[in-house]
Amino acid sequence: MPGRLGANFRRGHLAEDLGVFFLRSFCAVADLRQEDDFGLDAIATLLSRRSGILYAEESFAVQIKAVSVEEIDYKGEELEWLLKQHLPFFFLTVDLGKGVFHVYTANPVYELFTHQDIDSAKLLFAPPDFWYSRSKLTDDHADVYLGPPILSTEIGKLNDVEHLQRIYALMKVWVTSEIDQAGFRALNKSRLMRWETWEEPESGGVVSSGATLNLKRDMRMVEPYISYLANHIIWYLDDPDLERAFLILKDWFEEFGVETDLDERELRGQMRSNPLTKEDLLRLLENADEDT
Repeated sequence: MPGRLGANFRRGHLAEDLGVFFLRSFCAVADLRQEDDFGLDAIATLLSRRSGILYAEESFAVQIKAVSVEEIDYKGEELEWLLKQHLPFFFLTVDLGKGVFHVYTANPVYELFTHQDIDSAKLLFAPPDFWYSRSKLTDDHADVYLGPPILSTEIGKLNDVEHLQRIYALMKVWVTSEIDQAGFRALNKSRLMRWETWEEPESGGVVSSGATLNLKRDMRMVEPYISYLANHIIWYLDDPDLERAFLILKDWFEEFGVETDLDERELRGQMRSNPLTKEDLLRLLENADEDT
């Protein structure tokens, strides 16, 4: 019996191959075999060039589609998987006939954090009427518009060193921005960006689902940030009030069985010299709000 393969599958494979070729022009790429494709086609790592040497930098995830694909559907656990990605996530569409590439960010999808009842989403490779109306909600479904692409280019320009540097520089901005938000997205909080093709993104606002019912889980998620800020204050700012305030937070975390990496000796020393109550902490926070 002769071997057979659907024409659309074949075309999809060619689009993935050409997409990986595009990524390799400015990244190191680990492409996934078809049998290991669970929604990601490649993990790419930005490469910076300094004095003729390439240096590996930040990594991001890519799903590659033929330009004929106008939408992607996510349902149930698939949508939850997408929203919980820790790596910056991008979509790459490939026009085989013209040798043209379009890169889209998944940033608009995170608006769904504020709609906990959404169980399915259709991601469309098209711009919305306005940047702030990127999601259209109907009952438990959302249509999310991903466009415009953050960059568009063609295969004939991939041997132009200056053009590749421009691609790298823009992707660097996007990837580092999304990495900065990764920890906050674990708490269903994200900054939505707005942009034009080939322009750097600007903040368009923050979305959040609010506090969850699982307080201990949320405390574990934010603990590294709390510990970092407290130790930074101890070693560089020399602010006894803030040090004592963080010690109260440390005690509160430990009441819930959440260990912290604060400098216990330094904080305890400040508490002995000038104790601060929880009421004092609330007063300090109120004053800080008035000052800002």
